[in-house]
Amino acid sequence: MQTRILVSLVLSGTLALVVGTQACGGTSATGISDDGGALGDAAANEATTACTAYATALCQKGDSCTNGRWSAQRFTDESTCITRESLGCAASLAAADSTSTAAFFKGCAGAVAAASCSDFFNQVTAPACLPAAGTRAKGQACSFNAQCQSTWCHYSQGGSCGTCDDRPAAGATCVSDGDCGARGLTCTKTNVCAALGVAGGACDDARPCGYGTACIGQTKTTPGACVASATTVGAACDPKRDTGVPCQGALGLYCAPDATCQSEIVSSAGQACGRLAVADAGAPSDAGGGKQFNVATCAAGGACVPAGNASGTCSAPAVDGSACDREIGPPCLAPARCVVTTDGGSAGICVLPGTTTCQ
Repeated sequence: MQTRILVSLVLSGTLALVVGTQACGGTSATGISDDGGALGDAAANEATTACTAYATALCQKGDSCTNGRWSAQRFTDESTCITRESLGCAASLAAADSTSTAAFFKGCAGAVAAASCSDFFNQVTAPACLPAAGTRAKGQACSFNAQCQSTWCHYSQGGSCGTCDDRPAAGATCVSDGDCGARGLTCTKTNVCAALGVAGGACDDARPCGYGTACIGQTKTTPGACVASATTVGAACDPKRDTGVPCQGALGLYCAPDATCQSEIVSSAGQACGRLAVADAGAPSDAGGGKQFNVATCAAGGACVPAGNASGTCSAPAVDGSACDREIGPPCLAPARCVVTTDGGSAGICVLPGTTTCQ
């Protein structure tokens, strides 16, 4: 089972800390405009330095909060993480009507480095990472939050461009976390945007618990309480969350049948993933059935497909510009996004920031 990762969005409605990396502005992801006009050597160097600083802070913070799993699970390693995360930053700096600047990303990088793991995963955006208002009015196409007067560029799932819209508030309807505009809000099981709870707070389907905690004791008629999850291998756990806590998924732990936390298996492309029955020899198997099981996640940006199943096979991410499918794989490697090419379908093309004009 893939761990659900919640992180803050500033520039677009996508999954990435502080700066959403999906974009479709009329610029390349290199800091050079599409018409061939360079930003100038000094400006280009400043942009590269700022984006590298931001991406480094992002990847290192993610790794420090997950015992190194952040980069490995999403990109293979920290170096690749920095390279890929820099692309969205560069595209934002070069996008038309964007208020993003190199100074903004440098300041944001410092805020990311200083952020707590709780804020990192709970979509709490530091003031230094809040974009200035852009010039595009509500209803206009956009690539980044910094292009919009409202500072909110809303992407529909699989869409090639976003639309400037009013920033969502608590109680707004949603389908996914991306509909809630981050800044401390997430999409609940009741399909409304709400703030994530803290340890000791009440919780239910409309009031989810935040990073590092889990809702314990909830029933159909009474709320539960947010309690800190177990964080070490061998710690006692309760997979049903009736009276005990689960294991911290962000650390690669799951609650085994013997009610102790165990480390997830990391699977490569083509290997089994999800909840796997344990064969007689003790090796993971997708044979199904039985009470004993292991949990396997996919590495290097892969996805466990079919989506939504208890178990499946790891699909490697597609190459930029190649075919992808939001439901059956392959996924795209961030910051590329799978832009759906047919109405009502899930198949599309992996599109990097700055390769589609949104005006």
